[in-house]
Amino acid sequence: MSRRFLKLPVLCSVSLVASVALAAPRDNAASKKIDEAINTHYLATDFKKAEDVLLGTIKACEDKCSPEVLGRAWMYVGLVRSGKGDMKGAQDAFATAVATDPNVKLDADLASAEAKSAFEAAGGGGSSSGSSSGGGGSTDKPSSPPSNGTESGEDGAPGSMTCTPESRTIQTGYPIPVACTSDEDVASAELRYKPFGETEWKTLKMKKRGESFQALIPCADTAIAGEVKVYVRGKDKAGEVVDSLGTKSRPISFKIVPEEQEEAPSFPDRDPEERCAAPEECPPDLPGCGTRGDKKWGDSCSSTQECSSGLQCTNGQCEEATSCEADSDCASGQACVSGVCESKNAAGKNLIGLHFGLDVAFLSGEDVCSKASQADGYACFASGTEKQYSGRVQKGNGGSIAGGAAPGTMRLMLSYDRLLLDGKLGAGVRVGFAFNGGPASGGTSFLPLHFEPRATYFPLGTSAPFRPYVHLGGGLAQVDAMLEVRAIDCTNPTSGTVQDCQSSKETRLGRAVTLDAYRKLGQGFLTAGGGAQYMVSPNMGAQLNLNLMYMLPTTGLVVQPSIGGLYSF
Repeated sequence: MSRRFLKLPVLCSVSLVASVALAAPRDNAASKKIDEAINTHYLATDFKKAEDVLLGTIKACEDKCSPEVLGRAWMYVGLVRSGKGDMKGAQDAFATAVATDPNVKLDADLASAEAKSAFEAAGGGGSSSGSSSGGGGSTDKPSSPPSNGTESGEDGAPGSMTCTPESRTIQTGYPIPVACTSDEDVASAELRYKPFGETEWKTLKMKKRGESFQALIPCADTAIAGEVKVYVRGKDKAGEVVDSLGTKSRPISFKIVPEEQEEAPSFPDRDPEERCAAPEECPPDLPGCGTRGDKKWGDSCSSTQECSSGLQCTNGQCEEATSCEADSDCASGQACVSGVCESKNAAGKNLIGLHFGLDVAFLSGEDVCSKASQADGYACFASGTEKQYSGRVQKGNGGSIAGGAAPGTMRLMLSYDRLLLDGKLGAGVRVGFAFNGGPASGGTSFLPLHFEPRATYFPLGTSAPFRPYVHLGGGLAQVDAMLEVRAIDCTNPTSGTVQDCQSSKETRLGRAVTLDAYRKLGQGFLTAGGGAQYMVSPNMGAQLNLNLMYMLPTTGLVVQPSIGGLYSF
């Protein structure tokens, strides 16, 4: 047979496998949520939460899960409903399960006699043993050698390490503090573990503390009831494995259960670890659900939030997180979160910034250089001087501004904001110095102070690098804006008396003058606006802001765009 014909079945097989994988891209994620609903919530008799997780999973699956997984999910909905006495709802769920997957099996370990009857009445037949036997759950049953067993290490080293905790049963949500000692000349050690329902091993570098090497399996990987598999390798200074605990093929297993009466585990001579907050209930693959992304090891990233739990964004890639007990165990710019070093959240609780702003006022008016107008917010000066105009202008030719935007004062401001409510709300203040104000008018000098308390709302939160916002505030500030105007001066330059040009019909004795007309607004204001922040690193970012300012008591509208830099901590 020619090679060309040999390639044909191979290509067909590959295509078939690929098509099956693409047809149900959410099977693994859905199966993990099904296992969580049963092993964590149902076994803890929290029937409502178990049903909510199952129905949310079914809804999130849409057409992206296989009939086998959807049928299994509906079968467990029936078991949950039967557990709370809703037999009609249970039979409806069983009927949907059978219609979705005619080969679906009832979980005999969890089914009551009533549930079995309802399943048979719905057209189902047969049963299986074990609530996590399908989908993405852990199906293998590894042996669990003792902590000081004699199994050889993965590289052939004798397995004589002694490790704690001695109890192999841990309650969900607790980190697992593993401390190992060895009689061999061990210079470094690493712990490898595989959380329940996952297919890949994770690695933690163990730190030498006293006589033991220690690492903390984070609570993010113990949130679901099941088995966490672990093995440890100790190496000498040359990097050769000289001792171990378990092996990759025969790891030890920690059983994660919903309830545990024993004291929480701890490192030697230290207080027990605290239980982490319950994981957010969230259907798989739902956009925007949860605070961590789904990128795997080696995927490109711009922040740790994009990586899966247990990974961190380092040099633009998702990599294994380093175990820790305190922030001091982590590198600069990282914090110890749930037992692993992670880049500090871009949504640091404190933000300080330095900003430059430009005031643009909207002006209009007639005879703005008349005595009446100069007593009501305008001030006119001989062009290019600080000498205020005190003459008399002809009515209707006293300097007119038809309306328009005029650039004015500029500001240099420092800001401080404190983020509240999980980064959704900010409370802060801007203080600064304004310059480019006009000359003193009527003996009153320009107010250079800027003081602006404000509240900020981030509708998308502050966990992502791009963070749009809206704000409200107020404070103290003065805005000066100038436009050049032309007027008819009716003052006799020799005698100082008013010439016969007050009437617009009598202009022969007047003279044309060019004046700088300043509009002096404030010195208080109310403001609303918005903008966006973009964090280029966990601590550094840029900000564009737009203030719409209504000045008081000398009223007027001012638009103030500003640009600045941010530091988050």
